[in-house]
Amino acid sequence: MSLSLQLSDHSSQATEVIHDDISDAGTEIPLAYPVSSYLKKARLPGFYRHVRFPVEQLRRIAVWPKMPMLARALGTRPLENVYLVQSDVIMQGAAKYISRMPYLSIVNEEGVPQETSSKIKLANGLIVQYDHNDLDFLRNINSEDDMDRLLMDYVLTTISEIVRLFSHLPPMCPQAESLKFQNISVRHTTHHGKWDIYSMNDQFFIIFIPPWFMGKEDLVKLANRGNVAPGALDALDPRAQLMDTISDKLWAVICDVCVGHRAEFVVTNYLYWSFGRFNPKNYSEAMLSMPIQAELDPLDGTIMGERLVDPSVIETLVYWIQVARGAAVMVEPESR
Repeated sequence: MSLSLQLSDHSSQATEVIHDDISDAGTEIPLAYPVSSYLKKARLPGFYRHVRFPVEQLRRIAVWPKMPMLARALGTRPLENVYLVQSDVIMQGAAKYISRMPYLSIVNEEGVPQETSSKIKLANGLIVQYDHNDLDFLRNINSEDDMDRLLMDYVLTTISEIVRLFSHLPPMCPQAESLKFQNISVRHTTHHGKWDIYSMNDQFFIIFIPPWFMGKEDLVKLANRGNVAPGALDALDPRAQLMDTISDKLWAVICDVCVGHRAEFVVTNYLYWSFGRFNPKNYSEAMLSMPIQAELDPLDGTIMGERLVDPSVIETLVYWIQVARGAAVMVEPESR
């Protein structure tokens, strides 16, 4: 099915027009379904990797190889301080933003099957489900290229479409096209680099490191970086704390990605997501949230029950993108 959210000709409400270009098999989805309900039920696809132990057990990697290509002249990267923000501060802002959105429906005008969505790709057990091709791919993820496809074709495609809907933009217009993510890792390559960088038209950035290269505790350490010694993120200067940790290497990359562009960003290993923001005046200070766990679809047809995290990572990511675009207000932490 070619599924696209678009503004109705007869209403200011956004609707979803679905054209069946696959088959007439499968269960039909409801004629109308609230976007808010979709977001509450949608989950990130679970995945399986052929390793000796689950990636969830890789809590802390701690050390990456030295990356001399990250070196810069002293003073290049302006970050001086990182302060930790509790995840509930970000989630409070997301919940407030989602609750204040006007009622919007996903409308199945053609009454077509639910397994073949092209733009709303995250299954929620009702209006979108995974077909055999989806499941075959998701159950055999075993490389960084596979993870890139998972993010681009499933997660970020859906997120971009939801943001477009919330922004009341018709499909294919220049503003809607600017909401699509691109992999811009080629701008920030280095030998032994472990990351991929995704950009929404340089308005918003996602720094992704596969979970077998970065664990939850590494994300916690990243958020707890605190004061940054002069030169620590620039050159391998013996007078400074060297870039011997995942934290300093990643903050160097985050600076290179964001400084001079946008302030808001996300760092994720897919299982956990941390939401960050630079002070846009001079980028000398940044905040980063404690990692928020993503609830994963076990790909066994289970209908999602009570959520472990509310709002979900998907809802929070939509909110953080809207903060970056000036379409939502960030809830400021009470104290640092």
